[in-house]
Amino acid sequence: MDCFNTKSNDIDLTMAVNNKLTKEQKGKIGNLFIDYQKNFKNKLEISAVTSAAAKEIKYPPEYELNFPDEQGGYNAGGDDANLITDFVMIRKRGMTLRGRSLEDVFSPVPDGLFLKAVIKDFEWCFNNVIRGEDEGKCRVPLYAVLKFCRALAFSKEKIIASKKKGVNGQ
Repeated sequence: MDCFNTKSNDIDLTMAVNNKLTKEQKGKIGNLFIDYQKNFKNKLEISAVTSAAAKEIKYPPEYELNFPDEQGGYNAGGDDANLITDFVMIRKRGMTLRGRSLEDVFSPVPDGLFLKAVIKDFEWCFNNVIRGEDEGKCRVPLYAVLKFCRALAFSKEKIIASKKKGVNGQ
């Protein structure tokens, strides 16, 4: 998307797995990510979803594993509305590292579900701006304005804008 900032951006990775993960598999994978993150400059955000969850889009999508959690560990199952926006970005800008094509694995997200997820994210932004600094380094206002610009581009013209284009109003 031509705007990756090595000082502040994280790297998102979403894996589609054929079957639900066992508790043991989740533990091995989660601990692998925890160890790997210690040696990695950029923050990783990693989700594992079943192929069924990627194909039959529901709100909020269920995940098998989500890394990191609030304490730097991992969540071994649950649901996350933010996966909706991840699925949209995957189809628009993602790349396959291994396996079937993105279009084969991830179904298109209906516009209504995408906007529902964006609204939930707006609520998070608003609540964090009202509460003040988030963990002592408040970037929420910048993130919130950027999120609103990108949502406006989508709602007006169905554009999935990069952060750079969102800032520039393109």
